[in-house]
Amino acid sequence: MPVKNSDFNVGASTFIDEFSRPADETEAESRTTVSSVTNYITNRMQLSQWTFIYDHLGMVIIVYYDGFHFSLAPLLDQYEQLAMGSCYCPGTLDTELN
Repeated sequence: MPVKNSDFNVGASTFIDEFSRPADETEAESRTTVSSVTNYITNRMQLSQWTFIYDHLGMVIIVYYDGFHFSLAPLLDQYEQLAMGSCYCPGTLDTELN
């Protein structure tokens, strides 16, 4: 290859590896990074799904418990009072019948 304004020629050669090796290394590194990020995202999504399921299951259990408790509590209190005789028998219980 001639050099401008001189009588010199310069010869140069290069191996194709000098250009393709950095590109191959970068590609391998990016594949590894993408794979690890994909695995991380997949694991976090599964954890989020289980957390969502457990949270909603807990809320459903609490709502059902509160619903049954608050709807049955007045009835159970009345049955307890009836069994103890505190509200329906205000009279004297020590009278004798002949």
